[in-house]
Amino acid sequence: MAAANFHTLIEKLDAFIRKYYKNLLVKGAIYSFALLLSFFLAIAFLEYFGRFQSLTRTILFYGFITLSILVLLRYVIIPLLKLYRMGQIISYEEAAKIIGTHFREVEDRLLNVLQLQQNKAQVSVVSLSLLEASINQKIAQLKPLPFDAAIDIKKNLHYVRYAAVPLSVLILVLIIRPGAITESAERLVKHDVYFEKPAPFTFFIENNELSAIQQEDFELIINVKGNETPENAYIKIGESSFKLDKLSPVKFSYLFKNVQENVRFTLYANEVFSKEFELQVLPYPLLLDFKLELVYPSYIGKKNEEIANSGDLTIPAGTIVKWNFSTQNAQALRMAFADTSFSLSPNRENGFVFEQRFLRSNQYTVTAANQFVKNKDAISYAINVIPDAYPEIEVEERIDSLSPKRVYFRGSIADDYGFRNLSFNIIHTKGESKEEKRSQSSIAIDKKTTRQSFFHVFDLTEMEIQPGDMVEYYFEVFDNDGVNGSKSTRSKTLIYKAPTKKELQEQAEKNNQNIKSSLESALQEAKALQKEINEMNKRMIEKQNLDWNDKKKMQDLLNKQKELQQKVEDIQKQTQQNFNQQNQYNDQNERILEKQKQLEEIFEKVLNDEMKELFRQMEKLMEQLNKDKLKDLNEQMKLSNKDLEKELDRTLELFKRLEVEQKMQESIDKLKELAKEQEKLSEQSQQKNADSKQLEQKQNELNKQFEELKKQIDDAEKKNKELEDPMNLPDTEQQEKEIQQQMENSSKELQKNNNKKASESQKNASQKMQDMANQMDMAMQANEQQQSEEDMKTLREILENLIATSFEQERIMQELKKNRQKQSTICKTYTTTKETKRRCKSCRR
Repeated sequence: MAAANFHTLIEKLDAFIRKYYKNLLVKGAIYSFALLLSFFLAIAFLEYFGRFQSLTRTILFYGFITLSILVLLRYVIIPLLKLYRMGQIISYEEAAKIIGTHFREVEDRLLNVLQLQQNKAQVSVVSLSLLEASINQKIAQLKPLPFDAAIDIKKNLHYVRYAAVPLSVLILVLIIRPGAITESAERLVKHDVYFEKPAPFTFFIENNELSAIQQEDFELIINVKGNETPENAYIKIGESSFKLDKLSPVKFSYLFKNVQENVRFTLYANEVFSKEFELQVLPYPLLLDFKLELVYPSYIGKKNEEIANSGDLTIPAGTIVKWNFSTQNAQALRMAFADTSFSLSPNRENGFVFEQRFLRSNQYTVTAANQFVKNKDAISYAINVIPDAYPEIEVEERIDSLSPKRVYFRGSIADDYGFRNLSFNIIHTKGESKEEKRSQSSIAIDKKTTRQSFFHVFDLTEMEIQPGDMVEYYFEVFDNDGVNGSKSTRSKTLIYKAPTKKELQEQAEKNNQNIKSSLESALQEAKALQKEINEMNKRMIEKQNLDWNDKKKMQDLLNKQKELQQKVEDIQKQTQQNFNQQNQYNDQNERILEKQKQLEEIFEKVLNDEMKELFRQMEKLMEQLNKDKLKDLNEQMKLSNKDLEKELDRTLELFKRLEVEQKMQESIDKLKELAKEQEKLSEQSQQKNADSKQLEQKQNELNKQFEELKKQIDDAEKKNKELEDPMNLPDTEQQEKEIQQQMENSSKELQKNNNKKASESQKNASQKMQDMANQMDMAMQANEQQQSEEDMKTLREILENLIATSFEQERIMQELKKNRQKQSTICKTYTTTKETKRRCKSCRR
């Protein structure tokens, strides 16, 4: 127990000794800093004002080093060694004395404990117990005391003031005149170097860098600082000296022109020289030349080109331009376009390559650069890009006068480089369903020829066009643009609109009325002409010779006859066009087609070549004024005109009859069509969830169509009554009322949403329509059969007349043989023969 207490006491003494030497180290560091800084300031000031020779500066330098070592050894190194128990340190007794002076309650008790511990071995066993008891008692009294508290390291801050004084002096000098420290320190450190006495002024170069761009000017700016200011200053370059330009009392300048290489120079004034300076010349990047390779798009068929030193270009869209630049002193090349820029790296020494594909016009600049010069002296160029133009197309349309559904086209196309194809496009829109059907056909062209013509024929008869249909057609040409894709241009869209059935009927009615009016007019002219011919014949019989007035009247008769013939020809063309128009969209009944053909044959017979030959003969004889022959020809014209009159009358009657038959046939076809629509609507009404409003709307539409049909039937009956020999048409008035009643009933039931009853009425109406159509069809067939029987009867009459004419002609020939001298008999016989021939013609027709 006593040993443990004593060991604790020793540890506390060791801690005190370590803190004791730490305190000495801190104090020594402060003393050393203050002493060394004071000595440094002293020798620095001595050197600054004394400017000693090399020997003195060497003594001062090494003296400062020696003093520094001694001070550091005394105040820093020795305490530091003793801190780590190197060398002789204070003993426990000395430490106990120091502690005793600090703690009054300890006094000599700590020292006594150490001494009693040393005397334990010299006492007896009995005294030893008493000694240990005394030691333990003293240790117990000393144990609570912190021995290291006897030393306060913070008290060393009191000595900092000794170091603050020289430190303040140092800072003040560095602020006011730093040269007093820096210059003297430099000379002390370089104690073996000779230093001249400083000049009264110094040259300072204000330029940030002594560097100039090659081939450019450089202005050197010099500032003079010092106690004196020279009046003039000079620059020495090599062996030559030049006077500086004076800008102000302390500022001078000099201009280096067109600098090509590095320049060494020295500044001087009043025999005061500066150190040697060097103006560095930076290499200037130059664009020496360049070549362009133009790679054209393959589709334009143009050979690639190479151009030298020409940056402005006019090129087709899609052209690839390759630049090959040759430079000097360039480490980079910048290509700046309107919307972007590129920084190029050399692909060889002083060589750059760049390529770009152009689709639109652009501008660009080329700038050479290196590590010293950037973005200077840019060269600007323009690239004009010619875009691939849209193809052009022009089309002329001509319609066949004989076949209005045949269209002829002549067109031309043009493009800058060529074509991909030319097509003819058709859009066929159905009249009622509005369903579109598109088709396209290619037209052969030379794809490489940039301007050419083409021809095309479009036959609408091949398209099965129905009434109300619309056909749109146009040409579309595509160019061979390989850059943006093929572009197309359309011609003007042409439209062929087939008339509706109603429009066809209205037009047919109008045409028929015009034709009938024309026929009636021609018939009246024929009658009037016949009267004039008779009067002319009487005049020729009464006169012995014909004069100029007779000739003029004969010429007037001939002109009127020709006009009548021309009018009949016009009627024939008008009739033919009317039939063609009616047959274009309607599948006519064979009976109607046969009647149309019969009318056309009658017109052909009316306009015969015999009449034309007769006109020519009369014109010749009128020049000779041969009365007998003119009278004979005038008689022939009289007979021909009479035949024409009868044929016109017959044609008019046949045309009226054909008109009635057509109207009746159209009514039959329309009635059958309405029957089907009504039957279809009846089936729709029977369906569940059928929309009554839609059904009612459709039924009302059918009602309107039936009303129009009734008017058409009434019109046919009215026209039939105007015929010389009316046909036997059925009386359908009662049936029309019944059909109309059923259709109205269906509309009423649909309004009540009673679809079932409406369906029954619709079905009844459909059946009655079908029955009425069949009845009308049978009546038309009966009329046709009756007409055939009448034609057979007429044929028998023709044969009988032919036999009678044959016998009559034979008798006349016998009389001619008996009496050839009797002129009157010959004339009578000639007239009788012509009349007989005329009667035969009339019977045949």
